[in-house]
Amino acid sequence: MLCPVCGVIVGEATHQRWPGDLTITSAAGHLVQPTRVSLLRQLAEQQAAAATTPSERDRAATRLTFLRTNAGELVYDLSCPAGHGTLVTMPRLVRAMRRTQARWVTLPYDA
Repeated sequence: MLCPVCGVIVGEATHQRWPGDLTITSAAGHLVQPTRVSLLRQLAEQQAAAATTPSERDRAATRLTFLRTNAGELVYDLSCPAGHGTLVTMPRLVRAMRRTQARWVTLPYDA
């Protein structure tokens, strides 16, 4: 998987259709688990409250909108070595993996 901002490798994902399984390994080699949307929302709300610049406020607002829209999905909070972060739902990531013809897929930029 590639970062949607800079194209750096974020990690590796394998998907198995039956039985359904998605395994994500970070670029550092750690297994990545989906995070509860409620926890991510709390963190985004704290970031919004602590934001000092307009870009930080916009980023927090974008993340909050994404999390409210996808409250019922499994969400992965992925970051690249360059410090960019992106939220992606499991269905969207699997869809991107199924549709690519290449070995690497650029993450859909959600938030």
